Amino acid sequence: MALKKKIYKHLKSYFPVSSSAYDERFRNIREDVIKTRLPQKITDQKILFMSFIISQPCRIHDFLLSQSLILRGAEIIPVACGELQIGECGVYGGIWGKYNGDIENDKLQNKANCEKCTRQDKLLWTNWSGQVPVYLSSYISSDQKAIVNDVVHSFDPDNYKNWTYQGMPVGSWALDVLRNNELVGDETLVKNYREKLQSYLFNILLMIMFYPAIKIGISRGLEEFEFKYKNKT
Repeated sequence: MALKKKIYKHLKSYFPVSSSAYDERFRNIREDVIKTRLPQKITDQKILFMSFIISQPCRIHDFLLSQSLILRGAEIIPVACGELQIGECGVYGGIWGKYNGDIENDKLQNKANCEKCTRQDKLLWTNWSGQVPVYLSSYISSDQKAIVNDVVHSFDPDNYKNWTYQGMPVGSWALDVLRNNELVGDETLVKNYREKLQSYLFNILLMIMFYPAIKIGISRGLEEFEFKYKNKT
């Protein structure tokens, strides 16, 4: 017990309590990295970096990881959702996002969750890293979302365990999200679970279908680009 208390005190003394203290410490790290990093031309590596930013330990981990890559000459391009996903997502869904099935509550909660997620993106990438994240939502149009919606409704809702898209088990992925969000082992215990699975499938397919083109556009520094979708379901 004495050793545990000693370790706890040591960790508590190292990590500041206030957010401003975190900001200062991480800005100092960033400045040191800028002074000592390798030239980017040595590695010529561009890395699109997304973070699970709602958890503070994850934010700190990803800050240190991204800075270590910059130190070695990589170019980090921070990427964030930017309220791209519809409804409950795999980050702030179900119990974790304080959804309770009430339409008005869930609508307000969804807005609050997206705003909080965006604030945390800015905390990690702007406050700590001195960069502006690229928001995926700026690359997806309503017409493209309509394409995804058509694909979602082409799947048999009763066969969700076997949903696949281009060889990827998207049904299993949607099921994992549902079970994690609702903290259940049996999805049938969740009210309207089929509708929820379709909603999660939409967000999953949204990334699968358009992220390759988004990645090209971001890495080339383009603000606009054309992407012709070919249905390969």
